[in-house]
Amino acid sequence: MMTITPKAVSRVLLALWVEVYLIVPAMAQAPLVLPDPIIEQFSETHAFGQYDMPLEIWKNAALKTRTVTGELHKSAWKLPQSLLEINQFAAPILSQLQNMGFNALLDCQSAKCGGFDFRFATEVIDPPFMYVDTTRYRFIAMQKDKHIKTLLFSKSGNELFLQIIEAGGRTLIETTNLPSAQTNAAPPTKDVHTALRNNGFAILSELAFDSGSESLGRGPFESLTSLAEFLQTEKEANIILVGHTDNKGSFEVNLALSKRRAQAVASYLADEFGIDPARIMAQGVAYLSPVANNDSEAGRRQNKRVEVLLQR
Repeated sequence: MMTITPKAVSRVLLALWVEVYLIVPAMAQAPLVLPDPIIEQFSETHAFGQYDMPLEIWKNAALKTRTVTGELHKSAWKLPQSLLEINQFAAPILSQLQNMGFNALLDCQSAKCGGFDFRFATEVIDPPFMYVDTTRYRFIAMQKDKHIKTLLFSKSGNELFLQIIEAGGRTLIETTNLPSAQTNAAPPTKDVHTALRNNGFAILSELAFDSGSESLGRGPFESLTSLAEFLQTEKEANIILVGHTDNKGSFEVNLALSKRRAQAVASYLADEFGIDPARIMAQGVAYLSPVANNDSEAGRRQNKRVEVLLQR
């Protein structure tokens, strides 16, 4: 009997969640009081954004993060010519957040965070707006209900720097970002028929998408032929096609592109094999579910893909 794996179920839920997501305002909180004469160096707000919030210190050559989406605000601040040390600067800010009901998920300093590795694995606003001395910084991640804030403090000479990232929304996935290009994801397969029977899930092979493109190319595609044969044999079966992208470009652009990739496969099945479009749901999740690290061309190529899931 065919069983659908937990991984396949999570991918279905992710695809459907992206389609119906409602933004929860992130900044529905009392404003922080920062010490005078602090200077705001940078401010940026996105109505819908994504942030990988560190959950643990750097260990085993990886940084465990929680991906959150929703309204996203980033700011960078500088306190010039200050005699305060980092912990003195942080204490009243941390106290305010605790009084607002935020709880600390992670609080570490410099070498105990992971030093250089942690700093370059987490998101930091570019200089000159934000500066981080890899030997003198403190990172704090906090959460209250569906709102998160991260604070990154550093000091250079007599200048103190503070980065604040705030996000609202529900957690999508919790993942470990690995430095290697290959993860333990199931490999693409041409024998989609067997994969769907056994697992209810398959990554379609041979679909080598160019950057920014949903074109399938000329084919032939053995994986799509196998998928069509499955649908022709299993007359009652319906499927969900889920498109994916690498992380180049904005979330909104990649979300639309990922859905077009899934729709291109659906159109191919209908045009070439006469599969009823009503049996196929096409969704996209942008870059939210990578199977490889996006830091290399090989990894990005793997992430530009379409998966098929059996719908019951």
